[in-house]
Amino acid sequence: TTTTTPTVETLVTAQISVTDTLDYTITSGERAAAAATALSQLSGQWVQPPDDGMLSIDLPFSYQLFGETARTLMLSSNGLFYLVSEDSSVTAASRAGFCCVGLELPSENPTQVTVAFWWEDLDPAEGGSIVWGHVDQGRAEERFVLRFAAIQHYPRGNAVDVEVGLYRDGRLMIHCINCKSDNGRHAVGVQSAGASSSRAYINLFYGREDVEDFYWMVSPTNSQTEAVTSTTKTTTTTTTTT
Repeated sequence: TTTTTPTVETLVTAQISVTDTLDYTITSGERAAAAATALSQLSGQWVQPPDDGMLSIDLPFSYQLFGETARTLMLSSNGLFYLVSEDSSVTAASRAGFCCVGLELPSENPTQVTVAFWWEDLDPAEGGSIVWGHVDQGRAEERFVLRFAAIQHYPRGNAVDVEVGLYRDGRLMIHCINCKSDNGRHAVGVQSAGASSSRAYINLFYGREDVEDFYWMVSPTNSQTEAVTSTTKTTTTTTTTT
């Protein structure tokens, strides 16, 4: 006798705290690796990125998130970046590379608008590539894409493959193609600028589990949003008895 039993696994809890002027909605679910942007479309590359490194990257258009408008982001090799507003200059990170653990949002640092897409102790010097590009120019899905492809954890192993999309219309997508864990806590989410006690934030994931073929889309909305949302993933278990 073969019995097929669907089980529901709670994959992530999204903790949302936003003000009336910073309203966003979240959609999430399964997304195959084949849906990721082709690496051939991403011409920018961080050549020989160091462990705990920081890199300034110019965006191809003005991008607005949590009330901040930016044309530059400051990328950490540990799986996060913060936005540099159009009326400010690029500044050095207050904590070098934001090593060596992922902090649950809202966190004290960085103090700027921050996107954590698999924040933990990553080490691109041990292999993989960090690439980016301007995709679908002039179309509804126009976006800046950043990809960590087969980036290792420190000191080596548990390679991470994750894509981030910043859309011209203000959407943010994080696609865990194959986000491996090394049993440390990894952070995924976004937070506004300011002190941690008063920051607006969306905490999409904080945990030790692997996340594979899954995405989150954070979209601006005119409606008020203040809730706690659970995202589930259904798996199927097949048991055979004779």
